[in-house]
Amino acid sequence: MLRLILALQLVAVSLSIAVATTENEIEELWQVLKYRPSVHIPKTQKYPKDLEEAKRWVKEAAYLWLEALDAKKRGKPKSVWQAYYQEAARLTKGVFNKFGEFYLIWLAPENDWGEFGDIILYPEQLREDYEEILKSSEPPMPIDPGFFYGEMLQREALRAVKQKGKKYKYLPTPFEASVIAILADALYYLGHWREAMEALEKAMELIPWFNPFTFEKWIECATKVYRKGKLPTKFLLVQNLKIHQTGPGAMSAQKMKGVALLLRFKKGHHYVPLSRLALLVGWKIEREGKEILVKTQDREVRLEVESRMAYVNGFKVKLNGFVWEEGKEVWLPLQFVAMIGKGKLKWEKGKGFIQMVLPE
Repeated sequence: MLRLILALQLVAVSLSIAVATTENEIEELWQVLKYRPSVHIPKTQKYPKDLEEAKRWVKEAAYLWLEALDAKKRGKPKSVWQAYYQEAARLTKGVFNKFGEFYLIWLAPENDWGEFGDIILYPEQLREDYEEILKSSEPPMPIDPGFFYGEMLQREALRAVKQKGKKYKYLPTPFEASVIAILADALYYLGHWREAMEALEKAMELIPWFNPFTFEKWIECATKVYRKGKLPTKFLLVQNLKIHQTGPGAMSAQKMKGVALLLRFKKGHHYVPLSRLALLVGWKIEREGKEILVKTQDREVRLEVESRMAYVNGFKVKLNGFVWEEGKEVWLPLQFVAMIGKGKLKWEKGKGFIQMVLPE
């Protein structure tokens, strides 16, 4: 029976999943691939015709990702597993350019369990679900929502099969796949450093939870793209968070003792995404129109979009920059964020990030 429910959750969670290592697990992985659907996607076709076809492309890219993994584990030549990554990158790039990011969940083997369909989640819904999970879990890094949707789909399938009295050789195995995550990972293993770096940045922007492997790979790609000491500052590494994570990134996150947020640089200042930071540090946000109320552990901060002033516990503070928004995200000047969070900034010039060390 297949027992790879966690090991085969795809790269939306980690971009470098905790993969099978024993001979038995490799054999189980091969069984998953053995029963994958046979799909022909013309090399000349740049984009899927519709969303249904796009989902098939994402599934195929996920299987190709596993094919590459299997080929590497079996010691196949580099040209073999790189060909799988190349095709996975082509498919996910076509999907992303036409439909953007989405998160897909389905059951394998599809020839047995495909009748139960799949689940598609967009970044906004993932974010909402993740916030709900955070309310009943220790922040900042619980299991991602896809895990729960996968289990739900699995239970539904098993219940239906039991009612019909059917028997299958293999248990339904939940798969998760993120379009941008597979694309970023494939580009990384192909050595397309600039493209991989840009895709990793986009993944960190769109996927609501932080994964340390993603950040580490971005640093590796950026050091190959830029000259030594010339990395642009694009991330805030928030340290001294109470890391509590399950899954393949746990040990790496604990070693890092922090999480990285994508910064924006505008008119000479770095800005921090308020709602993402609030998720990590446990701040509460209330909003009415342009007025925003932020409640930290011991401070109440009143802000207004497009303003250069704020009120911290009733005291007026002039901002080094201004409050602005893009889409549904509000951005605050980095130095102001450090002040209200009582964090110390360490400027790591040429390393790609700034550290903000929170009080113990």
